[in-house]
Amino acid sequence: MQGVEVRIVTSDDVYNAETYSYLSQLPQTTNFDVHFVKKETVHSKIYVIDDKYAVEGSVNFTYRGLNQQTNNFVIYENQEADQVANDFKSLWIGFKSENIPPTQSTLENILPIQPYEKAVVPEIINSNILKVVSAKLFVRPYYKIRYSLLENVRLPWYQQTVVEDGGTVVIDAGTADVLNYNQSSNYDSSLRILELIKVVPLKKSVIDFSDKYEFENQQWNVKINNYKSEDLAIDYIKQKNRQELHYNDKYQGLKYISYVPSNRAITILSNDLILVPTWQFRYVFMDKEFERVLLASSGEILKSSFHNGGVVCEECGGSIPKQSAYHCVDCKKWLCTSEVTACSSCKGIFHIDHLSKICPICNELLCDNCATICPICKRLYGKNHSETCKDCGLLLCSDCIVCSGTVFKKKRCPKCELKYKK
Repeated sequence: MQGVEVRIVTSDDVYNAETYSYLSQLPQTTNFDVHFVKKETVHSKIYVIDDKYAVEGSVNFTYRGLNQQTNNFVIYENQEADQVANDFKSLWIGFKSENIPPTQSTLENILPIQPYEKAVVPEIINSNILKVVSAKLFVRPYYKIRYSLLENVRLPWYQQTVVEDGGTVVIDAGTADVLNYNQSSNYDSSLRILELIKVVPLKKSVIDFSDKYEFENQQWNVKINNYKSEDLAIDYIKQKNRQELHYNDKYQGLKYISYVPSNRAITILSNDLILVPTWQFRYVFMDKEFERVLLASSGEILKSSFHNGGVVCEECGGSIPKQSAYHCVDCKKWLCTSEVTACSSCKGIFHIDHLSKICPICNELLCDNCATICPICKRLYGKNHSETCKDCGLLLCSDCIVCSGTVFKKKRCPKCELKYKK
């Protein structure tokens, strides 16, 4: 309706919220403008067309309102319609200031939706360090078509064979793509097919809008009807079951003929238009961005920037698998291999900035707990190089211990060794 301006004033309730969800997704070139006001504010039924025609009364312009209910309404024309048009304009101007967005949307035949609070947490160990920068719940329609194939095929020389098949064909109602064609090579298609097969849709589900995430309902983007979807499914079933059937020729032995199922051999058992909800999240840590897309019912991951069960390095911001991640003993951060080093004494893993002491004996790094001072030479060294005096029990570095004896060697501190020699 190019060039036609449509203005609607209605109340904020579940059913009207669905209308708002639909109208808000129309192209910007359309001229729909909807004002939602507080519940029970708008009860009057007024329809004005081009300021020339107007309708007032209790009737709703629905099939039930026009055919199954008893309603009264009055139709006005020309000058008589002016007053009604003015009444509507007063409503429009008066309610415009209190226009509020809808809070809920009711959807039918939709798969269950995992709550935002659960879905938003990625499958990594240190998910608490991430900031959610955007979240969207979008709903997309698919045809789920169950079928069976049974055909008794007559072959030459009075031979015959039976071809049987059955299963489910899934078609994207927005693009008319048959997902089964890409099932073996496309991870996304494979998961969506499995989701529609194993999850039972809800007859009706109420979605509460939230400032935590956007909601996009694509159920109005259905480009093919029920009949066209079945035609596409039948074409796929024929392609899937196309084959060479062998038979025994009386004179030439084993031979083959090409077989394609006939339409009458295919039975469509059911055809349902089902809404599939999908969560899409974007995160940020430091200067790194991450993305996750998952099916909202089962939580199966369609796309992710994270290693499943892994971590995000809290120094460089990269996503790494768990087997390549290390937990700093000191600051408790999860780090990648390039950001850590080991203490030469206790072998504990630390952030590279936490180890600054070097053992003079092995010339390797030391942590604070393993760094000790030799009472003889006063140097800082690693505990793993400590020696104990046999006589006084003094702990000192390996460079300062004195080893004496030819057969039974004894380790003593210099002072005890001097006493022993006297």
